[in-house]
Amino acid sequence: MTPDEWRALGFDNAIMAEQVLEDNLEQSAGLMNKAVYCFNQTHETRLASRARAYRMSFEFRLILEGRQLSAEEGMSEQRLLVLHCYQKVLLRSLRLC
Repeated sequence: MTPDEWRALGFDNAIMAEQVLEDNLEQSAGLMNKAVYCFNQTHETRLASRARAYRMSFEFRLILEGRQLSAEEGMSEQRLLVLHCYQKVLLRSLRLC
């Protein structure tokens, strides 16, 4: 594949990840991981870095949704609040990129 084709495929995966976001965070993280791979093939470090940050955001949201941690499993309400605040900061910084 040419660098342009890899780049286009990376953008396609990133766009699909955002469209799937509301329905399935795990699938969104997987699609964003594919976008990272595609951008790495073209040595587009800025695009790969940004896609990686979005993927981490999706994975972080999975944690906050309680799929991996919950208050009943020993996570204190205060710690959950800190995680929510951290998520907001992360999302704001992604919008500024």
